[in-house]
Amino acid sequence: MADVANESIQQVLAALNVFSGKPDKESLEKANAWLQTFQHAVTHDIHQLDASQRAGLRDTLITAIQKYATGPRAVLIQLCLALSGLALQMKEWDNPVLDLINVLGQNPVTVPALLLFLTVLPEEVAGNTRIPMSTEEFRAQEAQLLTANGSEVLKLLTMYSQAPGITTAVQSQVFKCLRSWLQTGEVVPSMIADTPLFQLAFDGLAYEELFDSAIDVLCGLIHETQEIHDNMDVIQALIPRLITLRPMLTAAFAADDSDKVRGYCRLFTEAGETYRLLILQHPETFFQIVEAIGECAAYHDLDIVPITFHFWFRLAQSIGKKPDVPKPFLDAYGALMAVIIKHLHFPSNPETMTPQERDDFRGFRHIMGDTLKDCCYVLGTDGCLLTTYEMITQALAKGSAGQPVSWQDIEAPLFSMRSMGAE
Repeated sequence: MADVANESIQQVLAALNVFSGKPDKESLEKANAWLQTFQHAVTHDIHQLDASQRAGLRDTLITAIQKYATGPRAVLIQLCLALSGLALQMKEWDNPVLDLINVLGQNPVTVPALLLFLTVLPEEVAGNTRIPMSTEEFRAQEAQLLTANGSEVLKLLTMYSQAPGITTAVQSQVFKCLRSWLQTGEVVPSMIADTPLFQLAFDGLAYEELFDSAIDVLCGLIHETQEIHDNMDVIQALIPRLITLRPMLTAAFAADDSDKVRGYCRLFTEAGETYRLLILQHPETFFQIVEAIGECAAYHDLDIVPITFHFWFRLAQSIGKKPDVPKPFLDAYGALMAVIIKHLHFPSNPETMTPQERDDFRGFRHIMGDTLKDCCYVLGTDGCLLTTYEMITQALAKGSAGQPVSWQDIEAPLFSMRSMGAE
């Protein structure tokens, strides 16, 4: 049986040799197939090798990672995944993380490869359910690989982020690696808040190349503070920094920069969902989050608007049907209702839509109808229906006065009345 695993090892070595040259399309396809076969072998067949063979495979993979540190990236990812799978199953390897830091972390050329390995390692450990290990074995290896190294990895990322001359590419990798360890729970928000990485994540939003990875880190950081009482110090540090981002959202909105609007929308919505009870308890501090999400909901890109829907639903459920709902919340849901009805309008020339686009838009209108029901839950159905009725009568009055009125101005409120009437 060990011959099968050894054959896979030889195949991946042959694949790496192919990538070293100038391969034709057929050779590339064959090499990629070998790499995939090797991934399968590491997952399922590694136990067939004895300790010396496993050590040899480990050394071969580390050497290959050093060789392909600058690419091709697809090869480097496969190698890091394979080494992560090997590290999880190779119990005799005392500290893979520390060993890789020592081997790859001193040379600027191989630092990106180290960061990639450290990024995929927790993801592979948490997500690879195919590895044949008992629950007890897995937990022991997880503790050895991740839990024991969380603080060390955080120190390393902090050091790299402050290194003179750090490139935005490496800084982006630092953020991605940080998010990976944060998501698996091996690095917690309070640990990050005590490092310069906390402020650096906010600073990264000002750079085009870092924006997406910084948003991911901050969303992950906010998400992991769900245990409010345990993370109040972190939350108190987060909120002022978050509020200062509102002008950046407004600027992205004005510039019609949909990528930036999407990122800020994700960030504020994550904060809104996580801190919705704090929003209700301390609106003087947190209500600006609601206002920012309201801006996002008003954006014209209907791929971005739905990011906010779950927040409005959860906030409405938290508010409940109470007669003493604070006015700012009533105003927020009143503005949201008007925005959603505007989004319900068909294009001025619907004939330009393809059949698929028409079907997609019709389906999306029903989803928006659910958000209108959330508005009714807070505002009361009667008041919402009266508001839409007034929209219709105003449109009809304009038409009677000879002013231009489109059929969409009447159809959208009618559609909303049908949705809200079901509440």
